[in-house]
Amino acid sequence: MQVSGDELTPEGKIKDLEIGLWYKAKSQNYTIPVVIKEEADFEVVGVESNLHAGDEGLLEVTYKNTGSVLVKDATARISTYTPFSTTDD
Repeated sequence: MQVSGDELTPEGKIKDLEIGLWYKAKSQNYTIPVVIKEEADFEVVGVESNLHAGDEGLLEVTYKNTGSVLVKDATARISTYTPFSTTDD
């Protein structure tokens, strides 16, 4: 940075004040630690049903844990949307 001017006024101000700024491009790398937690992940591997329009019955879905963590006491839910309905999700 460079500051220049002609002279000081009686009030202590600089006449014809000029300020020059120079910037230098810089590149800097940071190492950011990223922790990926193990988790369960599921895939549908089978669906069985003999339902037809207007029928009531069962829909059986088989899930497989493809994640890296053993799963205990898992709960699966199937949400229905129009035109389907269910008495229990």
